[in-house]
Amino acid sequence: MRRALLSLSMLCASPLLFGCQGKHEFHALTVANAGFEEAAEKTGVANWIFRQHAGPTAYEIGVDTQDPAEGKASFRIHRTQQQVFGSISQLVALPDAVGKTLHLHAKVKTADVSGGQWMLTLSFLGSGSGIVEQTRSSGVDGTTGWRDLDVEAVVPTRATRVMIGASLGGDGTAWMDDVRLEISQ
Repeated sequence: MRRALLSLSMLCASPLLFGCQGKHEFHALTVANAGFEEAAEKTGVANWIFRQHAGPTAYEIGVDTQDPAEGKASFRIHRTQQQVFGSISQLVALPDAVGKTLHLHAKVKTADVSGGQWMLTLSFLGSGSGIVEQTRSSGVDGTTGWRDLDVEAVVPTRATRVMIGASLGGDGTAWMDDVRLEISQ
C-alpha cells in the first residue's frame, strides 16, 4: 500500500521537480450522496457502505446535521470500542481509465482522533473481487475544524472499478463532507 502525501495542486506547483508540463485537466465522476444529505434506515447513510475489521459493532455512524462543511449534513463516525478500523465507501466504475489520474477530495474534521488514523482511500478493483492496489491520503488526528483532504493515484492496468472512501483506525470521532471524485482527461 502507498500513501499519497501531496495533492495535485502541490505536485504541479513545481513543474521542474515533478515533471508536470502544466495542470492536468480533470472532469468530475459521479459520487452518489456526496454531501451526505440522505440518511438510510439500515446503513445510516444512503449509497455508502459501512465496514469494520471484524467482531461486534464498534462504531456509531450516520448523517450529522449539527455542523456540516457544506449543505445541511455530513457523515459522522465514532469509535465506541477497540477495533482495527471502520470505514465508509462507495464503488465507482472506471471505464477506459487505465493510466489516468484519479483525484479524491473531501472536507474532513476530527475530535480526539488518535494516531493520524482518519484518512481517505482509493482502492482499485479488477474484474474479480480483490483489491489490485490501494492508495491512502495522509492521516488526520487530534481535534481539527473542517479542512480539505486529498488523495490521488494513477489508475493501475487491471483496475475496472474504484472503491472510494474514508477509514478511521484510531479512537475518536471523525466527519466527512463534500466528497468529489475527478479523473484526468
